[in-house]
Amino acid sequence: MGMGDALADVMLEGRARDAESSARFAQAEASRLKSEIHNLELAKIAAAAVSQRLQWKYVGQGEGFKALMLGFKKTAEKMLSEEQKRELFRDSIVFARQFIQEESGKIENLQESTHSAWTDEHFGWSAAYPFFEIDPPCPEPIAPTRPKDIETRIENLFFLIPYRVHFVGEQKFHKLRNAKRFYDSLIETHKKEMTHHLSFHARWVRYKEKYEEQQARIAEYSL
Repeated sequence: MGMGDALADVMLEGRARDAESSARFAQAEASRLKSEIHNLELAKIAAAAVSQRLQWKYVGQGEGFKALMLGFKKTAEKMLSEEQKRELFRDSIVFARQFIQEESGKIENLQESTHSAWTDEHFGWSAAYPFFEIDPPCPEPIAPTRPKDIETRIENLFFLIPYRVHFVGEQKFHKLRNAKRFYDSLIETHKKEMTHHLSFHARWVRYKEKYEEQQARIAEYSL
């Protein structure tokens, strides 16, 4: 074997070692990435499980509290006279308010999320049992006015030549198609405003009923 052959063998052997080392490194890197992905997936699953447990906890607390309040009310109605029941309900609300204040500070300074948790309309008991006195509703929302129909008037050009002029409200058009285009745009805007108004008005009616119910309870219990 000559010097050149020996040198070639050494170079090939070195390249083989480098290739083997690179392959081992790539395999180790792949294993590391696979392990990281697996750990991330486990963490994601664990986080989802924790989130679900918390969600069920809050749902359970809300539903459980509602059931407890209804049971408390039915028991009181069964066992107590009207005067005793009224006194029990009143004192219970007073002590509940005190507890909330001790847990959360002054009622006026409560965070919105905390306040909502105690007055959420979905619980049903919130309006009847005034832990917080809700604000009076705003004035009844007024429906948007529908645009007036296109009005065509006859005017005299130079006081001599009669011609038609089209009005949409106070807007004046010499061509009917322009008046219709403007009128259609107003009608489309009015439809959107009406959709928004009806939605808001329905919420206003529900809130007004809830407020009146709570005010009646406050008067009933002399709170």
